[in-house]
Amino acid sequence: MKTFLMVPGFERCGTSWLHDYLSNNDKINFGTVKEYNFFNSIYLDEYKIFREINKLKPTLKSFYDDEYAYYNYFLNILNSCNLTGDFSPGYTSLNYDIFYKIKNIFFDNNIKVKVILLLRDPVQRHVSATKMRIQYSHLNITNNEYNKILINNINDPIFKINSNYNNSYNKLLNIFKDDFLTIKYENLFTNESINNICNFLEIEYVKPDFLKFVNHTKDTKLLINDNTIDILNQHYKEQTLFLNNL
Repeated sequence: MKTFLMVPGFERCGTSWLHDYLSNNDKINFGTVKEYNFFNSIYLDEYKIFREINKLKPTLKSFYDDEYAYYNYFLNILNSCNLTGDFSPGYTSLNYDIFYKIKNIFFDNNIKVKVILLLRDPVQRHVSATKMRIQYSHLNITNNEYNKILINNINDPIFKINSNYNNSYNKLLNIFKDDFLTIKYENLFTNESINNICNFLEIEYVKPDFLKFVNHTKDTKLLINDNTIDILNQHYKEQTLFLNNL
């Protein structure tokens, strides 16, 4: 049975590197983009901006005219390969019904849906996501401003979605069961983890380039002060405990 792979997060947990690694397999084709941001743009207000962005792209625009165009797009890709998929981080907050619908529609077309969830120390993920936003915005900020942004992002809706580890994990496990795999970012760049991923996807192992950076945040001279670290550690205490217990 051919496979539709969902990698619904989390942001800044190695999804870009994994997408790049898998894309080098000639039996895998993820289509024109890494993150289609379709279902989150429909069902989650936090991602509604992608509705207008996607409508500027001819292929993605058709999804909004007919939701089944999304499924047909990937089914057509699977006519010439064994595995395709969607790496949209916002999907972690989709409700049970949406995931069951995606699973069942592909199953009705003889396609198995598999899910890989990448997780990372939540404080480090928060810091990396903040750095990436600053990098994209080309902001020239002071150290004090940097620390204020780090703290303010605790209340950012997107940051909240991308730190909801326990609920997302339990939901996906309940829905996909044996077709669900979790990898910690801290363990991702090892032969053991890549072997596990290849076995899970039933693809041939190819030696990865662990030194290759994909969507990497640039080093900055900005420093995090002790008070900011304490605030972040306290805020993410529950998610850190959950991750450590996995």
